[in-house]
Amino acid sequence: MKKPLSLLSLLLIGAPVLTTISCNWLKPIPSTNPNNFPKNPDYKDPFNSDQNNKKSKTFSYNGITYKLIDEDNINPTNVYYANQVLENNSQEFKALLPKAEDYKIKNWTSDKYFPTIALLSQFVRNLEHYDVKTNSSLFMLKDKNSNTRINAEEYHKLVSKTLDILKDQKELKEVLYDEKEVVSSNKQASIDEIKAFIIGKKRDDPENKMNNYWGKLEPNPKDSFGYSFGYYWKEIPFTANGDILTNINGKIYSVPTGLWLTNRLFQLGSQFKNELFLSKEFFEKDKTRFDPKKQHLHLENAFLEYDYRNKLRVYGMQKGLWDMLVAFLELQVALTNPKNISNIEKELDKQFDSSGISGKIRNFESKLLSFMQLSELLGFTPDLKANPSLQLFPGSANYPFPVDYRQAYKWAWNEYHHIIQPFVFKLYNERTLKENFNNSFDNENKKYYDFIWKNIKEVDGVEEPYVLKENIAKQKYDNLINYYTRNFGWKYKK
Repeated sequence: MKKPLSLLSLLLIGAPVLTTISCNWLKPIPSTNPNNFPKNPDYKDPFNSDQNNKKSKTFSYNGITYKLIDEDNINPTNVYYANQVLENNSQEFKALLPKAEDYKIKNWTSDKYFPTIALLSQFVRNLEHYDVKTNSSLFMLKDKNSNTRINAEEYHKLVSKTLDILKDQKELKEVLYDEKEVVSSNKQASIDEIKAFIIGKKRDDPENKMNNYWGKLEPNPKDSFGYSFGYYWKEIPFTANGDILTNINGKIYSVPTGLWLTNRLFQLGSQFKNELFLSKEFFEKDKTRFDPKKQHLHLENAFLEYDYRNKLRVYGMQKGLWDMLVAFLELQVALTNPKNISNIEKELDKQFDSSGISGKIRNFESKLLSFMQLSELLGFTPDLKANPSLQLFPGSANYPFPVDYRQAYKWAWNEYHHIIQPFVFKLYNERTLKENFNNSFDNENKKYYDFIWKNIKEVDGVEEPYVLKENIAKQKYDNLINYYTRNFGWKYKK
Protein backbone atom coordinates (compact mmCIF):
# COMPACT_ATOMS: atom_id res chain seq x y z
CA MET A 1 0.00 0.00 0.00
CA LYS A 2 1.37 3.41 -0.95
CA LYS A 3 2.19 5.62 2.02
CA PRO A 4 0.22 8.88 2.29
CA LEU A 5 2.24 11.99 1.64
CA SER A 6 2.52 14.91 3.99
CA LEU A 7 0.88 18.25 3.27
CA LEU A 8 4.06 19.87 2.03
CA SER A 9 4.77 16.95 -0.30
CA LEU A 10 1.25 17.15 -1.70
CA LEU A 11 1.61 20.89 -2.28
CA LEU A 12 4.84 20.28 -4.13
CA ILE A 13 3.17 17.66 -6.32
CA GLY A 14 0.67 20.31 -7.36
CA ALA A 15 3.42 22.76 -8.18
CA PRO A 16 3.95 23.88 -11.78
CA VAL A 17 7.51 22.56 -11.68
CA LEU A 18 8.05 19.21 -10.01
CA THR A 19 11.54 18.92 -8.57
CA THR A 20 13.36 18.02 -5.38
CA ILE A 21 13.95 19.90 -2.17
CA SER A 22 16.32 18.45 0.43
CA CYS A 23 17.30 15.92 -2.23
CA ASN A 24 14.56 13.34 -1.56
CA TRP A 25 11.30 15.03 -0.68
CA LEU A 26 9.37 11.76 -0.76
CA LYS A 27 11.60 10.14 1.85
CA PRO A 28 9.84 8.95 5.02
CA ILE A 29 10.82 10.22 8.44
CA PRO A 30 13.75 7.94 9.25
CA SER A 31 12.99 5.47 12.00
CA THR A 32 15.63 4.99 14.68
CA ASN A 33 16.34 2.36 17.26
CA PRO A 34 17.44 3.34 20.77
CA ASN A 35 21.20 3.79 20.92
CA ASN A 36 22.82 1.13 23.09
CA PHE A 37 26.13 2.84 23.74
CA PRO A 38 28.84 0.75 25.39
CA LYS A 39 30.04 2.21 28.68
CA ASN A 40 33.64 3.33 28.58
CA PRO A 41 35.40 1.75 31.59
CA ASP A 42 37.47 4.92 32.14
CA TYR A 43 34.41 7.15 32.38
CA LYS A 44 33.57 8.51 35.83
CA ASP A 45 30.35 10.41 36.49
CA PRO A 46 30.65 12.87 39.40
CA PHE A 47 26.89 12.81 39.83
CA ASN A 48 26.75 9.00 39.89
CA SER A 49 23.95 9.03 37.35
CA ASP A 50 22.81 5.67 36.09
CA GLN A 51 23.75 5.36 32.41
CA ASN A 52 20.67 3.46 31.35
CA ASN A 53 21.19 1.70 28.02
CA LYS A 54 17.71 0.18 28.05
CA LYS A 55 15.82 3.27 27.03
CA SER A 56 12.05 3.35 26.87
CA LYS A 57 10.61 2.68 23.44
CA THR A 58 7.23 4.24 24.17
CA PHE A 59 5.88 7.09 26.26
CA SER A 60 2.28 7.52 27.39
CA TYR A 61 0.67 10.81 28.34
CA ASN A 62 -2.93 11.88 28.71
CA GLY A 63 -4.39 8.96 26.77
CA ILE A 64 -1.85 8.84 23.93
CA THR A 65 0.99 6.33 23.66
CA TYR A 66 3.86 7.56 21.52
CA LYS A 67 6.60 5.55 19.88
CA LEU A 68 9.81 7.37 20.77
CA ILE A 69 12.23 8.56 18.10
CA ASP A 70 15.79 8.47 19.40
CA GLU A 71 17.62 11.79 19.80
CA ASP A 72 21.17 12.05 21.21
CA ASN A 73 23.66 10.32 18.94
CA ILE A 74 26.92 10.40 20.91
CA ASN A 75 28.03 8.06 23.67
CA PRO A 76 27.44 9.76 27.05
CA THR A 77 30.47 7.96 28.49
CA ASN A 78 33.03 9.34 26.06
CA VAL A 79 36.28 10.18 27.86
CA TYR A 80 38.32 13.34 27.29
CA TYR A 81 41.80 14.24 28.48
CA ALA A 82 43.50 17.30 29.91
CA ASN A 83 46.35 17.21 27.40
CA GLN A 84 43.83 17.95 24.64
CA VAL A 85 43.88 21.52 25.98
CA LEU A 86 47.18 21.76 27.85
CA GLU A 87 49.47 20.44 25.11
CA ASN A 88 50.22 21.08 21.42
CA ASN A 89 48.58 24.51 21.43
CA SER A 90 45.24 22.87 22.31
CA GLN A 91 44.89 21.53 18.77
CA GLU A 92 42.92 18.43 19.81
CA PHE A 93 40.45 20.51 21.77
CA LYS A 94 40.10 23.14 19.06
CA ALA A 95 39.25 20.35 16.62
CA LEU A 96 36.03 19.83 18.61
CA LEU A 97 34.84 23.31 17.65
CA PRO A 98 32.64 23.66 14.55
CA LYS A 99 33.44 26.16 11.82
CA ALA A 100 31.35 29.31 12.01
CA GLU A 101 31.04 29.51 8.23
CA ASP A 102 29.21 26.17 8.14
CA TYR A 103 26.27 27.74 10.01
CA LYS A 104 25.63 30.27 7.25
CA ILE A 105 23.25 28.10 5.26
CA LYS A 106 21.64 30.27 2.59
CA ASN A 107 18.77 27.90 1.89
CA TRP A 108 17.30 25.99 4.82
CA THR A 109 15.43 23.68 2.43
CA SER A 110 18.72 22.33 1.08
CA ASP A 111 20.47 19.16 2.15
CA LYS A 112 22.89 21.15 4.32
CA TYR A 113 22.64 20.86 8.10
CA PHE A 114 23.74 23.04 10.96
CA PRO A 115 26.87 21.78 12.73
CA THR A 116 26.84 21.49 16.52
CA ILE A 117 28.88 22.17 19.64
CA ALA A 118 28.05 18.75 21.12
CA LEU A 119 31.65 17.50 21.34
CA LEU A 120 32.72 20.77 22.95
CA SER A 121 29.75 20.46 25.30
CA GLN A 122 30.72 16.95 26.29
CA PHE A 123 34.32 17.97 26.96
CA VAL A 124 33.29 20.91 29.17
CA ARG A 125 30.67 18.88 31.02
CA ASN A 126 33.37 16.31 31.77
CA LEU A 127 35.27 19.03 33.63
CA GLU A 128 32.92 18.78 36.61
CA HIS A 129 35.12 17.25 39.30
CA TYR A 130 33.08 17.24 42.50
CA ASP A 131 31.79 13.75 43.31
CA VAL A 132 28.55 14.51 45.13
CA LYS A 133 28.26 11.02 46.60
CA THR A 134 31.72 10.72 48.15
CA ASN A 135 32.60 14.44 48.44
CA SER A 136 35.86 13.63 46.70
CA SER A 137 37.50 14.77 43.48
CA LEU A 138 37.20 13.27 40.00
CA PHE A 139 39.66 15.36 38.06
CA MET A 140 40.16 14.63 34.37
CA LEU A 141 42.76 12.10 33.25
CA LYS A 142 46.03 13.62 31.99
CA ASP A 143 46.09 11.66 28.73
CA LYS A 144 44.78 8.46 27.21
CA ASN A 145 48.02 6.57 27.80
CA SER A 146 48.08 6.93 31.57
CA ASN A 147 45.73 6.32 34.44
CA THR A 148 46.86 9.50 36.20
CA ARG A 149 44.46 12.30 37.00
CA ILE A 150 45.48 15.94 37.06
CA ASN A 151 45.80 17.79 40.36
CA ALA A 152 44.01 20.91 41.56
CA GLU A 153 46.62 23.32 40.20
CA GLU A 154 46.57 21.66 36.78
CA TYR A 155 42.77 21.73 36.82
CA HIS A 156 42.76 25.50 37.32
CA LYS A 157 45.10 25.88 34.35
CA LEU A 158 42.86 23.58 32.31
CA VAL A 159 39.58 25.43 32.91
CA SER A 160 41.30 28.81 32.51
CA LYS A 161 42.75 27.89 29.14
CA THR A 162 39.52 26.26 27.99
CA LEU A 163 37.60 29.42 28.86
CA ASP A 164 40.13 31.60 27.05
CA ILE A 165 39.73 29.50 23.91
CA LEU A 166 35.94 29.78 23.98
CA LYS A 167 36.01 33.52 24.58
CA ASP A 168 38.28 33.83 21.57
CA GLN A 169 35.66 32.22 19.28
CA LYS A 170 34.15 35.50 18.12
CA GLU A 171 32.98 34.21 14.73
CA LEU A 172 31.41 31.10 16.24
CA LYS A 173 29.62 33.16 18.88
CA GLU A 174 28.39 35.47 16.13
CA VAL A 175 26.49 32.65 14.41
CA LEU A 176 25.26 31.07 17.65
CA TYR A 177 23.89 34.44 18.80
CA ASP A 178 22.69 35.28 15.29
CA GLU A 179 24.48 38.62 15.55
CA LYS A 180 23.73 40.88 12.59
CA GLU A 181 21.14 38.22 11.62
CA VAL A 182 23.85 36.12 9.97
CA VAL A 183 21.54 33.07 10.27
CA SER A 184 17.98 34.41 10.51
CA SER A 185 18.46 36.62 7.44
CA ASN A 186 18.11 33.44 5.37
CA LYS A 187 14.64 32.64 6.72
CA GLN A 188 12.61 34.56 4.16
CA ALA A 189 14.70 33.31 1.26
CA SER A 190 14.08 29.74 2.44
CA ILE A 191 10.34 30.35 2.70
CA ASP A 192 10.36 31.89 -0.77
CA GLU A 193 12.11 28.79 -2.08
CA ILE A 194 9.16 26.63 -1.06
CA LYS A 195 6.68 29.22 -2.30
CA ALA A 196 8.32 29.14 -5.72
CA PHE A 197 7.85 25.40 -5.98
CA ILE A 198 4.18 25.64 -4.98
CA ILE A 199 2.93 28.62 -6.98
CA GLY A 200 5.70 29.09 -9.55
CA LYS A 201 8.80 31.24 -9.80
CA LYS A 202 7.21 34.17 -11.62
CA ARG A 203 6.70 37.41 -9.74
CA ASP A 204 3.63 37.53 -7.52
CA ASP A 205 0.49 37.53 -9.65
CA PRO A 206 -3.00 37.99 -8.15
CA GLU A 207 -4.41 35.91 -11.04
CA ASN A 208 -2.27 32.85 -10.27
CA LYS A 209 -4.63 29.92 -9.64
CA MET A 210 -2.13 28.36 -7.21
CA ASN A 211 -2.13 31.35 -4.84
CA ASN A 212 -4.65 29.87 -2.42
CA TYR A 213 -2.36 26.93 -1.78
CA TRP A 214 0.18 29.36 -0.37
CA GLY A 215 -1.73 32.24 1.23
CA LYS A 216 -3.58 35.44 0.37
CA LEU A 217 -1.90 37.98 -1.92
CA GLU A 218 -2.76 41.50 -0.80
CA PRO A 219 -1.86 44.89 -2.35
CA ASN A 220 0.70 46.84 -0.35
CA PRO A 221 -0.73 49.76 1.66
CA LYS A 222 -1.08 53.03 -0.23
CA ASP A 223 1.67 55.57 0.18
CA SER A 224 1.17 59.23 1.16
CA PHE A 225 0.20 60.04 -2.45
CA GLY A 226 -2.54 57.40 -2.54
CA TYR A 227 -0.65 54.87 -4.67
CA SER A 228 -0.07 51.21 -3.95
CA PHE A 229 2.84 49.32 -5.47
CA GLY A 230 3.32 45.59 -5.37
CA TYR A 231 1.85 42.94 -3.13
CA TYR A 232 2.51 41.13 0.12
CA TRP A 233 1.47 37.69 1.33
CA LYS A 234 -0.98 37.37 4.19
CA GLU A 235 -1.23 34.14 6.14
CA ILE A 236 -4.60 32.37 5.82
CA PRO A 237 -5.73 31.09 9.23
CA PHE A 238 -5.96 27.31 9.55
CA THR A 239 -9.62 26.63 10.36
CA ALA A 240 -12.19 23.89 10.00
CA ASN A 241 -13.77 25.81 7.11
CA GLY A 242 -10.59 26.34 5.10
CA ASP A 243 -10.53 26.24 1.31
CA ILE A 244 -7.61 23.80 0.99
CA LEU A 245 -9.15 20.33 1.26
CA THR A 246 -7.39 16.99 1.08
CA ASN A 247 -8.57 13.39 1.02
CA ILE A 248 -6.89 11.56 3.89
CA ASN A 249 -7.74 7.87 4.23
CA GLY A 250 -11.07 8.38 2.49
CA LYS A 251 -12.13 11.47 4.44
CA ILE A 252 -12.00 15.12 3.39
CA TYR A 253 -10.13 17.47 5.73
CA SER A 254 -9.14 21.10 5.80
CA VAL A 255 -5.34 21.36 5.84
CA PRO A 256 -2.99 24.33 6.35
CA THR A 257 -1.81 26.50 3.49
CA GLY A 258 1.86 26.64 2.58
CA LEU A 259 2.59 29.99 4.25
CA TRP A 260 0.88 28.99 7.51
CA LEU A 261 2.91 25.79 7.61
CA THR A 262 6.31 27.18 6.63
CA ASN A 263 6.02 30.08 9.07
CA ARG A 264 5.84 27.48 11.82
CA LEU A 265 8.45 25.15 10.36
CA PHE A 266 10.96 27.99 10.21
CA GLN A 267 9.97 29.71 13.45
CA LEU A 268 13.02 30.79 15.45
CA GLY A 269 13.13 31.30 19.21
CA SER A 270 10.74 29.78 21.75
CA GLN A 271 8.52 27.03 20.39
CA PHE A 272 5.89 26.96 23.13
CA LYS A 273 3.41 29.01 21.07
CA ASN A 274 4.09 27.09 17.87
CA GLU A 275 1.08 24.97 16.89
CA LEU A 276 3.43 22.25 15.64
CA PHE A 277 5.10 21.91 19.06
CA LEU A 278 3.70 18.77 20.73
CA SER A 279 0.71 19.32 18.48
CA LYS A 280 -1.07 16.09 19.37
CA GLU A 281 -1.19 17.01 23.02
CA PHE A 282 -1.99 20.70 22.75
CA PHE A 283 -3.05 22.25 19.44
CA GLU A 284 -4.97 19.20 18.23
CA LYS A 285 -6.82 18.97 21.55
CA ASP A 286 -7.72 22.66 21.64
CA LYS A 287 -11.40 22.74 20.68
CA THR A 288 -11.28 26.49 20.14
CA ARG A 289 -8.71 26.15 17.36
CA PHE A 290 -8.91 22.59 16.06
CA ASP A 291 -11.75 20.27 15.04
CA PRO A 292 -10.36 16.74 14.53
CA LYS A 293 -13.37 15.81 12.41
CA LYS A 294 -12.69 18.59 9.92
CA GLN A 295 -9.01 19.56 10.27
CA HIS A 296 -5.78 17.63 9.79
CA LEU A 297 -2.14 18.69 10.08
CA HIS A 298 -1.30 15.88 7.68
CA LEU A 299 2.02 14.77 9.17
CA GLU A 300 1.82 11.06 8.32
CA ASN A 301 4.87 10.95 6.10
CA ALA A 302 6.23 14.38 6.80
CA PHE A 303 9.92 14.09 6.01
CA LEU A 304 10.22 17.68 4.83
CA GLU A 305 8.39 19.10 7.84
CA TYR A 306 10.52 16.95 10.14
CA ASP A 307 13.77 17.75 8.37
CA TYR A 308 13.30 21.52 8.40
CA ARG A 309 12.12 21.81 12.00
CA ASN A 310 14.70 19.36 13.32
CA LYS A 311 17.70 21.14 11.79
CA LEU A 312 16.49 24.54 13.03
CA ARG A 313 15.88 23.21 16.54
CA VAL A 314 19.37 21.70 16.57
CA TYR A 315 20.65 25.19 15.78
CA GLY A 316 18.27 27.01 18.12
CA MET A 317 19.30 25.17 21.29
CA GLN A 318 23.00 25.87 20.85
CA LYS A 319 23.06 29.44 22.18
CA GLY A 320 21.61 28.39 25.55
CA LEU A 321 24.01 25.47 25.71
CA TRP A 322 26.98 27.71 24.91
CA ASP A 323 25.98 30.26 27.55
CA MET A 324 25.64 27.54 30.19
CA LEU A 325 29.04 26.01 29.40
CA VAL A 326 30.82 29.38 29.46
CA ALA A 327 29.15 30.31 32.78
CA PHE A 328 30.28 26.98 34.24
CA LEU A 329 33.87 27.60 33.17
CA GLU A 330 33.83 31.16 34.53
CA LEU A 331 32.66 29.90 37.90
CA GLN A 332 35.20 27.08 37.97
CA VAL A 333 38.06 29.44 37.14
CA ALA A 334 37.02 31.62 40.08
CA LEU A 335 36.36 28.80 42.56
CA THR A 336 39.62 26.99 41.85
CA ASN A 337 41.87 30.04 42.10
CA PRO A 338 43.19 29.90 45.70
CA LYS A 339 44.03 33.62 45.56
CA ASN A 340 40.30 34.41 45.55
CA ILE A 341 39.74 32.80 48.97
CA SER A 342 42.99 33.46 50.80
CA ASN A 343 42.33 35.80 53.75
CA ILE A 344 42.19 33.98 57.07
CA GLU A 345 40.84 37.18 58.70
CA LYS A 346 37.89 37.58 56.33
CA GLU A 347 34.59 35.67 56.27
CA LEU A 348 33.93 33.37 53.33
CA ASP A 349 30.84 35.16 52.05
CA LYS A 350 32.69 38.49 51.99
CA GLN A 351 35.51 36.93 50.00
CA PHE A 352 32.93 35.48 47.62
CA ASP A 353 31.67 39.02 47.04
CA SER A 354 35.05 40.75 46.74
CA SER A 355 36.43 38.10 44.37
CA GLY A 356 33.37 38.16 42.11
CA ILE A 357 32.49 34.54 42.88
CA SER A 358 29.01 35.51 44.11
CA GLY A 359 28.20 37.15 40.79
CA LYS A 360 29.46 34.14 38.86
CA ILE A 361 27.28 31.83 40.97
CA ARG A 362 24.22 33.93 40.15
CA ASN A 363 25.17 34.05 36.48
CA PHE A 364 25.57 30.27 36.30
CA GLU A 365 22.22 29.87 38.07
CA SER A 366 20.61 32.10 35.45
CA LYS A 367 22.17 30.22 32.54
CA LEU A 368 21.24 26.83 34.01
CA LEU A 369 17.62 27.85 34.48
CA SER A 370 17.50 29.33 30.99
CA PHE A 371 18.77 26.11 29.42
CA MET A 372 16.48 23.96 31.59
CA GLN A 373 13.48 25.94 30.36
CA LEU A 374 13.94 24.03 27.09
CA SER A 375 12.02 26.64 25.14
CA GLU A 376 13.55 25.60 21.81
CA LEU A 377 12.74 21.89 21.86
CA LEU A 378 11.57 20.08 18.74
CA GLY A 379 8.43 18.45 20.16
CA PHE A 380 7.48 16.71 16.91
CA THR A 381 4.50 14.32 17.07
CA PRO A 382 3.80 12.82 13.63
CA ASP A 383 1.83 9.68 12.85
CA LEU A 384 4.31 7.10 11.58
CA LYS A 385 2.80 3.88 10.25
CA ALA A 386 -0.54 4.94 11.77
CA ASN A 387 1.04 5.22 15.24
CA PRO A 388 1.69 8.47 17.13
CA SER A 389 5.43 9.11 17.44
CA LEU A 390 7.41 11.60 19.49
CA GLN A 391 10.78 13.26 19.19
CA LEU A 392 11.05 15.73 22.05
CA PHE A 393 14.67 16.90 21.74
CA PRO A 394 16.18 17.73 18.34
CA GLY A 395 18.78 15.50 16.78
CA SER A 396 18.37 11.75 16.13
CA ALA A 397 20.74 9.01 15.04
CA ASN A 398 20.24 10.23 11.47
CA TYR A 399 21.44 13.79 12.10
CA PRO A 400 24.85 14.17 10.41
CA PHE A 401 26.48 16.00 13.35
CA PRO A 402 26.83 14.99 17.03
CA VAL A 403 23.89 15.94 19.26
CA ASP A 404 23.79 15.82 23.08
CA TYR A 405 20.83 17.86 24.31
CA ARG A 406 19.28 15.22 26.57
CA GLN A 407 22.67 14.56 28.13
CA ALA A 408 23.24 18.30 28.57
CA TYR A 409 19.87 18.70 30.29
CA LYS A 410 20.68 15.89 32.70
CA TRP A 411 24.01 17.55 33.51
CA ALA A 412 22.32 20.94 33.97
CA TRP A 413 19.77 19.38 36.33
CA ASN A 414 22.57 17.94 38.47
CA GLU A 415 24.59 21.16 38.49
CA TYR A 416 21.52 23.10 39.54
CA HIS A 417 20.39 20.79 42.34
CA HIS A 418 23.76 19.64 43.70
CA ILE A 419 25.97 22.71 43.22
CA ILE A 420 24.14 25.96 42.52
CA GLN A 421 21.06 25.69 44.72
CA PRO A 422 23.14 25.12 47.88
CA PHE A 423 25.30 28.15 47.03
CA VAL A 424 22.34 30.44 46.31
CA PHE A 425 20.40 29.18 49.34
CA LYS A 426 23.29 29.92 51.71
CA LEU A 427 24.76 33.06 50.15
CA TYR A 428 21.41 34.72 49.51
CA ASN A 429 18.20 33.22 50.86
CA GLU A 430 15.43 30.77 50.17
CA ARG A 431 13.14 33.51 48.87
CA THR A 432 15.61 34.48 46.14
CA LEU A 433 16.04 30.86 45.15
CA LYS A 434 12.28 30.25 44.93
CA GLU A 435 11.63 33.47 43.01
CA ASN A 436 14.17 32.54 40.36
CA PHE A 437 12.81 29.02 40.16
CA ASN A 438 9.16 30.05 39.94
CA ASN A 439 9.87 32.73 37.34
CA SER A 440 11.43 30.03 35.19
CA PHE A 441 8.86 27.25 35.52
CA ASP A 442 5.70 28.34 37.34
CA ASN A 443 4.24 30.31 34.46
CA GLU A 444 1.98 30.02 31.42
CA ASN A 445 4.20 27.23 30.05
CA LYS A 446 3.55 24.92 33.01
CA LYS A 447 1.35 22.63 30.91
CA TYR A 448 4.25 22.02 28.53
CA TYR A 449 6.62 21.32 31.41
CA ASP A 450 4.27 18.71 32.83
CA PHE A 451 4.59 16.80 29.55
CA ILE A 452 8.34 17.43 29.15
CA TRP A 453 9.26 16.51 32.72
CA LYS A 454 7.27 13.30 32.68
CA ASN A 455 9.00 12.27 29.46
CA ILE A 456 12.44 13.06 30.88
CA LYS A 457 11.68 11.13 34.05
CA GLU A 458 10.57 8.03 32.15
CA VAL A 459 13.35 8.14 29.56
CA ASP A 460 16.28 9.40 31.67
CA GLY A 461 15.23 8.77 35.25
CA VAL A 462 15.56 12.49 36.08
CA GLU A 463 12.95 14.04 38.38
CA GLU A 464 11.27 17.32 37.58
CA PRO A 465 13.17 20.35 38.93
CA TYR A 466 12.44 21.36 42.52
CA VAL A 467 13.69 23.63 45.28
CA LEU A 468 15.80 21.89 47.92
CA LYS A 469 14.64 21.74 51.51
CA GLU A 470 16.60 24.01 53.81
CA ASN A 471 18.37 21.27 55.77
CA ILE A 472 19.43 19.46 52.58
CA ALA A 473 20.67 22.67 50.97
CA LYS A 474 22.75 23.54 54.04
CA GLN A 475 24.27 20.07 54.20
CA LYS A 476 25.17 20.18 50.51
CA TYR A 477 26.67 23.64 50.99
CA ASP A 478 28.83 22.49 53.90
CA ASN A 479 30.04 19.52 51.85
CA LEU A 480 30.92 21.81 48.94
CA ILE A 481 32.85 24.26 51.13
CA ASN A 482 34.77 21.46 52.82
CA TYR A 483 35.62 19.95 49.44
CA TYR A 484 36.89 23.18 47.88
CA THR A 485 38.76 24.15 51.05
CA ARG A 486 40.48 20.79 51.14
CA ASN A 487 41.38 20.63 47.45
CA PHE A 488 42.08 24.27 46.58
CA GLY A 489 43.54 25.63 49.80
CA TRP A 490 40.83 28.12 50.67
CA LYS A 491 41.56 30.31 53.71
CA TYR A 492 38.81 32.24 55.47
CA LYS A 493 37.58 33.27 58.89
CA LYS A 494 35.29 30.61 60.36
